[in-house]
Amino acid sequence: MTESFPDSEAALRMRPLFIVVPVLASTLLLAVPASASTSYVGAAGPGAAPSAGMSRVPGVPSGVPGAAAPGEAVRGAAGRLIDAVLNGVSCTTQPDNSSITSACSAVGFFLARPYVNGLLESSNNGAAWTGNIFGGLDIVTDPVQVSCVPQQYDIPTCVAVGEYYRNPNHPRQLVSTGGANGFSPVTFRNPKGDNWSVLDDVSCASSTFCMLVGSAGTTQRTSHGLRYLAHANVYRWNGSGLRRLKIPGPAHAKTTELASVSCPTTSSCMAVGDYARANGPMRPYSALWTSGTWRVQLARTIGGKRRTLFQAVSCFAAGSCVAVGDAAGPSTKAFAEQYSGSWTVQHLTAGRRTVLDSISCPGVSDCVAVGSRASRSLIETWNGTGWASQAVPGTPRPFTTNALFHVSCITPAICTAVGARHNPKTRFSNRTLALGWNGSKWTIQKTLNS
Repeated sequence: MTESFPDSEAALRMRPLFIVVPVLASTLLLAVPASASTSYVGAAGPGAAPSAGMSRVPGVPSGVPGAAAPGEAVRGAAGRLIDAVLNGVSCTTQPDNSSITSACSAVGFFLARPYVNGLLESSNNGAAWTGNIFGGLDIVTDPVQVSCVPQQYDIPTCVAVGEYYRNPNHPRQLVSTGGANGFSPVTFRNPKGDNWSVLDDVSCASSTFCMLVGSAGTTQRTSHGLRYLAHANVYRWNGSGLRRLKIPGPAHAKTTELASVSCPTTSSCMAVGDYARANGPMRPYSALWTSGTWRVQLARTIGGKRRTLFQAVSCFAAGSCVAVGDAAGPSTKAFAEQYSGSWTVQHLTAGRRTVLDSISCPGVSDCVAVGSRASRSLIETWNGTGWASQAVPGTPRPFTTNALFHVSCITPAICTAVGARHNPKTRFSNRTLALGWNGSKWTIQKTLNS
């Protein structure tokens, strides 16, 4: 059931949560259509990017045309594949094999009634993507993001985060570890005193150091539906266990939520998201982790806009970062800010009806940001002095609407972006989408169910 809340509330950046049910590899492979049709939609159902200028609310497919809501996932014909989306991707090198310049793992979900299952796909050097097991916990399992680190004489090791649930109004945070051969869930429930939680991003600087961020909180039932009271939620992973960390919020903040984190080293991380004061609009929120302590960093709001939200951040060195997001009211426009001791707004040419959901900066003057412009994918690049839009290949009919939700770059000439494509005339028609960058152009890669 979809719940609503007043516009003035700091909407949660949550996707519908999904509980982990073991997914057999044979089930995954047989459930995915073998057709080679290409294309998907603007934002994807559970776990997808938020609608322009809004954060995510439990149980609501955020901006994904035709996506099935969790309630719909448990009704209908058993075994019918409906939606498939890639939410996040992490690419690394393979130290023991110089011929592998890009080893990528991507996570997302696919809906095969009556379950929403976690989806795992992997690819080396941009070759056709293959699928494997992503373990589940209940009716709905939604891995949102993944971060991997290279291992000598082995495949990269990864940590994935997201949400899972049986009750769409009360998701639980998901933490899983593994790699291209499969993931196993780490037993982890809502924080004490909270009745919902979600983890939106993870950044690993080593196999024994990862930072996980998201939101948690309580609910209140009002005449407008459920009201979600959110606070930022942060954990540190040491390779074998999780430790919850305290993080301050901006002065007078009533609600806080974190959407993204980037840790260029094991001693420095930047987390970004949004916050709201009592009855106030959403504003950008960031915190820098150094010397084992989080400190709030004042971010800039976008002039002329009612709401300003950070969606993603990437740091190419300690204390040197670029963050992107979207500002809304009355129209929506993507924006970018650079951090070097303080935040500075950068000039973007992306225009109206644009959202940037992810960014990857392999160098001080090399960043790639992805998202959407209206119902089409958007890719922007930063060369150290300015931003420019890149040509994005269209997706063939009937899947003509599409969006990119995450990007991972190993070098300025090796990047992978993932998301989804959709048939605008048909509900529940989302298909996975992956694009590869070779330094001169983007090309569509063959995913498992594209």
